Amino acid sequence: MKNALLLLLAFAFIGLTSCAEDSLESQTEFEALVQRTSVTVNVSHQLWSDEPADAIGCHMSGLSFILFLEDAAVSIFRKEEGGVDDSGFPRTTGLTNRSGSITFADLEPGEYTIVVISSEYGEKSRDIQVYENVESLITFRF
Repeated sequence: MKNALLLLLAFAFIGLTSCAEDSLESQTEFEALVQRTSVTVNVSHQLWSDEPADAIGCHMSGLSFILFLEDAAVSIFRKEEGGVDDSGFPRTTGLTNRSGSITFADLEPGEYTIVVISSEYGEKSRDIQVYENVESLITFRF
């Protein structure tokens, strides 16, 4: 029994060392794969009311509400070393849904500029660092 175990270990060792080159090649190819990530952008508007909150039983002055902005245009620009992408074209664009959000998947890790344009409230932009295998969330409030 002991001899069989030693023989099995010897074959395993020989098998591992004989295909070490193939294993390294496969591992190198795997390491070369670019990891991707996603960014979710939320867009909203804070609405203020001068109505006294006492009218509804609160003891504050004024009320505020958060409205999610549907159909806001969101563009993502990849920043290259030393500044903004020279092409001037966004990597991807889209419109926010009824919940005021949009998710951009499969982005390469790196630095991006996100630009949000609302026909009613104007334009805002912000820089974001995207890391591999991380789901990021960024909120714009007009």
